[in-house]
Amino acid sequence: MPLEIVKSATAFESLRAEWDALTSEPLRSFDWHFAWWESFGKGCELKLYCYRRNGSLLGIAPFFVDSWLGQKRLRYLGSGATCTDYAQVIATPEVKAAFVKEIAQDLRASSAVSLIELDGVLASDKANSLDSELVGRDFWGYERELEPTWVLDLPETWNAFVSSAKKSLRRKINKAEKRLSCGEVVVRSTLDNLSFSKAFEILIELHQERFIGKGEVGVFADQRFTEFLSKATRGLSQRDAAEILVSYRENEPIACQLYLHGAAGPQLYQSGVRVSAMKLELGHLLINFAVKRAIENGCQKLDFLRGNEPYKAYWGAIANPLTNIRCVSKKLLPSFVNRTYLALRSARNAVRQPTVATLCE
Repeated sequence: MPLEIVKSATAFESLRAEWDALTSEPLRSFDWHFAWWESFGKGCELKLYCYRRNGSLLGIAPFFVDSWLGQKRLRYLGSGATCTDYAQVIATPEVKAAFVKEIAQDLRASSAVSLIELDGVLASDKANSLDSELVGRDFWGYERELEPTWVLDLPETWNAFVSSAKKSLRRKINKAEKRLSCGEVVVRSTLDNLSFSKAFEILIELHQERFIGKGEVGVFADQRFTEFLSKATRGLSQRDAAEILVSYRENEPIACQLYLHGAAGPQLYQSGVRVSAMKLELGHLLINFAVKRAIENGCQKLDFLRGNEPYKAYWGAIANPLTNIRCVSKKLLPSFVNRTYLALRSARNAVRQPTVATLCE
């Protein structure tokens, strides 16, 4: 049989070279998933489906099993607070459909899992999602819209980008260019001579400063998240797939952004800013720097990833819908538990009247 199931961390770790040969995308990489498992996997069961042909690894489905309201639930590694966008079965195109069918067959046959929750799936990529194989005789299917990712298409030249930008954005670009050209603000990168460890400390400090100032906790208050992101990005940075940009004014760090580098271009994952320096529009300045450099490097896109922050559309990015897919066993108990949960959530949402849901909590 081509299907194997990896359940131990040791066997997981042994897949590094084969895993990274399958994909160059940071959010699908070995480093990202292994760091997540080490930081968030306590109390959960690892369940990596591997698809082999003639000894070669052609597909990986990075799952784990946890408990949800007394039910066994299958989820993607990277689910939850880390907001791992574009979650999917990782496989070569020629075997992906067959791989998904094999996984679905195993899940139907084992009956060990009564709920499958697929978080962060690109709505346009559902053709090869597990729900296409499971929903019907054995499982109910539910979908919930998440906040989208926002992707900025890049032209061939920086001048073309600036000339096509709205007037107000051109003014911000001109301000940023002047501050950079005169040396008022200096940008350094961990891809050059900036220490990644030092830059990561700055990222935590500036991110937390901004959120605490708003009366919020900030993601780095969770030690598990801090450990996860540190491990994942340090590993990715060793092959230039992760980078931190830090802007300085008079040698003081005043803003930073963490980018992952995918095949199409950079992906903005996390940021921070010195509250006292926000009048300098430092977020726009660093985006200006990143967009200009991405165009000069021949990148096709800059991905702002998940979240409806207004600056993303302001820079011209287009929304890519994400969804949460839930497959629930039609057996009596799982169906009852899920329907009760949906009824309670519906009542709660009627009071809150939300417009878009997100699972990043």
